[in-house]
Amino acid sequence: MLIIRHGERMDTYYGPSWIQNSFNRNGEYVRKDSNMPQNLIYREDPYEFEFDPPLTENGLNQAKIHGEELAKTGIKIKHVYSSPALRSIQTADKILEGMGLKDKIKIRIEVGLFELMSWQLYIPSSYPWIDRLNLKNFGYNIDMTYKSMVKYESLKKDETIYDYYKRSHYVTKKISELHQEGNLMLVAHAPSLEGCSRLFTGEPMRSNEEFAAIIRKIPFLSIAQCEKNTHDGNWHLTPLLSSYEKFQRSMHSGMNLKRQIQKNQK
Repeated sequence: MLIIRHGERMDTYYGPSWIQNSFNRNGEYVRKDSNMPQNLIYREDPYEFEFDPPLTENGLNQAKIHGEELAKTGIKIKHVYSSPALRSIQTADKILEGMGLKDKIKIRIEVGLFELMSWQLYIPSSYPWIDRLNLKNFGYNIDMTYKSMVKYESLKKDETIYDYYKRSHYVTKKISELHQEGNLMLVAHAPSLEGCSRLFTGEPMRSNEEFAAIIRKIPFLSIAQCEKNTHDGNWHLTPLLSSYEKFQRSMHSGMNLKRQIQKNQK
């Protein structure tokens, strides 16, 4: 099982004002910078992207490259789950494209993979993400038959770290039980690498301070890998193949350099 953080997001790179600078008076997306995505899925109210931002162009490209490098390791992905956040769906889509699996594997959208609710600046009262039909019509290979194990209405706005660990473990365990064969890929958020793997591999919850300190150090497109022991059936965190780890380190270094150059050119 691979647990992957999404790629570089628009609001992280451009700041919170990116929405007002990216749409004209008619609500039409206007690309003004090379790191802005070439195309952006339509939303009737562009300010809905404030809660659900997309990836930058670099984020999209790097996700595809990560997929290409994962394919080189020989790993075979059979099932893909994504947080309902657009940035996670875009990341899953581009990784699958890089692996040559975009048209072969459908993305299952699981609300339970969304990040810690209490960390959100504001939380919409109704379902805040783009619906599956619009995602499919835009070109994402969405599994239209899958029903999320967790409903948006059940998410706690004041969710604690303890709540988040329990939710993440519940979803990860259920997904693993659904698929006894084949490798799984979960694409979600920085806290997901800790939340989905910690209890799942038999480790205790961390304190609030430890949790926050770890999450701050997780770069975009980071991966946690869990493997099932065939003898006792337990799951364990295992290192990625050394060749991929080397690529990932160089990629993160290159992304930081490119990001700084682009900002200096503004």
